[in-house]
Amino acid sequence: MNGPFAIRFGIAIAVAIITPAWSLGIFLEAKGRAEVAFHNAALCEELSTRIIALKKRPAIAGTRQQAIDELAGWVESSAKNLGIVGDNLESISPEAPVRVADSAYLEQATTVQFRQVSLKQLIRLLNKLANDGSGLRIKSLRLTTPPSAKDADVWSVELTISYLFYSPLPTRQTEEGNS
Repeated sequence: MNGPFAIRFGIAIAVAIITPAWSLGIFLEAKGRAEVAFHNAALCEELSTRIIALKKRPAIAGTRQQAIDELAGWVESSAKNLGIVGDNLESISPEAPVRVADSAYLEQATTVQFRQVSLKQLIRLLNKLANDGSGLRIKSLRLTTPPSAKDADVWSVELTISYLFYSPLPTRQTEEGNS
């Protein structure tokens, strides 16, 4: 074998070996990226399904405190839709919001008093409050028989409803940060 031919032959053999090895490396890298992409696509699909399901669930906490007029209007219209007329709604009294432990949430409780309400009307109202997605919760319920009740199925009701809303804790500045 002469020198230039041997060099060309050696280069041809090297290229013949290196090219498939290099191609195999590119193929394996592309295969790995495809597997990661497939896994990520499946994860995205699962997360989007969860997001859709969570959007359909009732709210647990609001993003803001409801104005008393807004809450009172909602309670009044809900009661009216269930046949509890304006005279039966005695009062709506909001309480001051209270922080839930050391969390970023406040609980707003409101006491609603009704008079001369049937159990059927009350149960329908409680069901609406608990299941309409508004995030309202029934905190307490007290039933008493009104003194002038002629009907055995007429009650005075004191109902405390509450809802949570997000209100982050105030940031605390350290003494170092103030100097």
